[in-house]
Amino acid sequence: MSFSNDGRRYERIPVLDYAMVRSTNSGHPFRALVIDVSLGGLRLRSEHDFNPGELIEIQIAQEKGEPVTVVAEVRHSNEVEGSPFYLCGGRFLPKTHEQRVAIVHYVHDAFRSGAEKIMAAETANA
Repeated sequence: MSFSNDGRRYERIPVLDYAMVRSTNSGHPFRALVIDVSLGGLRLRSEHDFNPGELIEIQIAQEKGEPVTVVAEVRHSNEVEGSPFYLCGGRFLPKTHEQRVAIVHYVHDAFRSGAEKIMAAETANA
C-alpha cells in the first residue's frame, strides 16, 4: 500500500463538480462543490456545516453522462476563514459492488480529464 505525501492512502485529484448533498439525518438537500476526489473520498465546499461521523448522500453532476450518487461519512468540516463556506472531507462508504464501480469510474474520469488538460497546456507552451 502506498501513501501520498500528506499521509493519505490515495492521491487527491482536483476537480470542480457541482453536487447536491443530503444528510441522512435531515434529508434536506443543498448545493455543494466537489473540489477534490480520490478512491477513498472527497472534499466539498458548501455553505453547510457538517458534523464528523454524519452520513451524507452526494449526487455529483458529471460533464459527460449521468450523475454519480455516493454515500460518505463526514471526517471533518472546517469553516473557511473570511467566507460563508465550509470545507468538508468525506470518506466513501460504498455498500454494493455497483457503488464501488461508480466511484472508480468517477475518479478515473477525473484523473483522465486532468491529464488531458495538462497535456494540452504543455503542447500549447511547446
